[in-house]
Amino acid sequence: MSTPQFWSTPLRYIRWAAHEKPAMLCSLIIGFSGPLALFGIPPIRRALGDVDPEPIPLTYPSMNHLPSPAWRSSTEIIHEVFKTNQNARYSVPQGKRVIPQGYDDE
Repeated sequence: MSTPQFWSTPLRYIRWAAHEKPAMLCSLIIGFSGPLALFGIPPIRRALGDVDPEPIPLTYPSMNHLPSPAWRSSTEIIHEVFKTNQNARYSVPQGKRVIPQGYDDE
């Protein structure tokens, strides 16, 4: 019983496949490049300085995201944060939503 040609001489088989079945060979190359790209591209991106984007916020923004001036004392900042947290329910607009007018195609 003989071994298959691919396992006995793989480079010779690949050269033959490139001439006789180029679509199959290109499909295999593209197929094997997917898993390699999965592990290879993220380190290359980070090495080139690309960073992942910030996650999309899932809630309506409150007033807690505003930076405080550097000249204020820590006591004032703590008091302001406490007061803001007490009023956090007012960061979402109250009442009915105002629908813009004049943008409809009529």
